[in-house]
Amino acid sequence: MILWIAIGGFLGAIARYRWGLWIGNRVRSPFPWHTWVINISGAFALGVWLSATHATAYENAWQHVTHPFTTGFLGAYTTFSTFSVETVQLLKQKAGSTAVLYVISSVLLSLMALWLGFVWGR
Repeated sequence: MILWIAIGGFLGAIARYRWGLWIGNRVRSPFPWHTWVINISGAFALGVWLSATHATAYENAWQHVTHPFTTGFLGAYTTFSTFSVETVQLLKQKAGSTAVLYVISSVLLSLMALWLGFVWGR
């Protein structure tokens, strides 16, 4: 199981890196859109996965895939530490209103995305 979680983490880290570069190359803004999109899409994916796998009669059959995907892939794909660093950087740059917008929108939209994922995954 540990190896599968590590493989999931490897793939999640690559996905985050590539997706972050793609977004960063297209959106020039002091707002950290790349992390914002990644964290919200990761919350949505987690909601879909948990809802779809736990709402079926096959819940136990998915256990061997759940940890590699949720802990491994999504754990490496989403990033609370980068979110925290970017918030502090915005504050250091005297962009307090942008930092507040970033924090509030990230938390609220991630929760909404998780909920929508649960609904969509049923």
